[in-house]
This record gives sequence, structure tokens and C-alpha cells, in this order.
Amino acid sequence: MKEINRLNDLFVRYLIGTEGDEDILENIVNAVLNDVGFESVSNLEIINPYNLAENENLKESILDVKAKTKDGKKVLVEIQLVGNNNFIKRILYYIAKNIASELKESDLYINISQMISISFINFNLDIGTETDIRREHKCLTFSDIHNPSLRLDDFQIHFIEIKRFAEILKNTSIDNYNKNKLLSWIDFLLLKI
Repeated sequence: MKEINRLNDLFVRYLIGTEGDEDILENIVNAVLNDVGFESVSNLEIINPYNLAENENLKESILDVKAKTKDGKKVLVEIQLVGNNNFIKRILYYIAKNIASELKESDLYINISQMISISFINFNLDIGTETDIRREHKCLTFSDIHNPSLRLDDFQIHFIEIKRFAEILKNTSIDNYNKNKLLSWIDFLLLKI
């Protein structure tokens, strides 16, 4: 019997991107959001992950999982096994593509959804200071450079660096493990079956 890598796109799409299993998606999304102090989301509805190109010269984007909440927030989930810092630009493109596909000519800009992008990556990003680089969960929002507390949470970009979490798992106590839902999700994703 062949081992199944739980970080495989197909496995993740089946686990959290299947209609009827929205509670599992909601659980993992909230584990990510709560890890950095954001409010939980609820009532997720899985939606079409394809953003097709409007003509042959444009690039299309296909997310692993895409969902929306009853209040209109969009949740974009990506799993990436290999990559580098250029992956950040890919995520920015996915967010921009989703924003651009939302509005029709007469729509008001206020109708743009809050976008929450969550990427589980099996490589480390080398961005920011030495402390930033070592951080296993990087969460980016728009903020004022002079006053970081002045920020717009309309766009959240979460990078969950699985390799760094794996190191934390080796040294964590049972108590910390039980308190940290994101840590238990990473442990689950790292298991081979």
C-alpha cells in the first residue's frame, strides 16, 4: 500500500474542499486566524476555486480551496510543497484576481469582499528581520509604516511554514499541544498514512 502525503493538493482538497465538510474547513481556518488573534469565521460555504482567464493572453488561477462566509468574506486556501519567496507574488496575484472578478461595471467598491488568504507551505520564507524569518506563522495586512496599529484587515495573508511548525512540535509540551489547534492541525498534516 502506498503512503499518502497529507500535504498533497488532492488530499487537502478532498479533506477541506468537499461540500458537506465545511465544518472541517472552518476548524482549520479558525485555527489559523485564532493563532494570531483574529476573530473566528463561521458558516463557510465552499465555492468554485477557478478564476478562468477572460482571454487567451491572461493567466488563470486555480486555488486549492475557496470559500465564503455568510457576511461575504472570502477565504482562499493554498498548499504549496516547494517554492521560495516568489510564492508571495503568486498569492498576491490570486488575491488580486479574486478582487477583480467580484465587481461588475456598475458595482460599488464597497462590495469588495474581505480576503483571507491562507497558505500552508512546506518551505521557509526569508523575509523581514532575523526574528521575522524564524516566525512560523507570518500574517500580513496593510498597515501604516509610522503607526502599525493603524491597519486595514480587509486583506489578510497568512503563511503557515510547516517546517518551522515541525520543529516546534518536537519540543512542545502536551499542554501547549492541546491548547494550540493550529499545532495539532500541522501535526495531522505531517502524518503519513
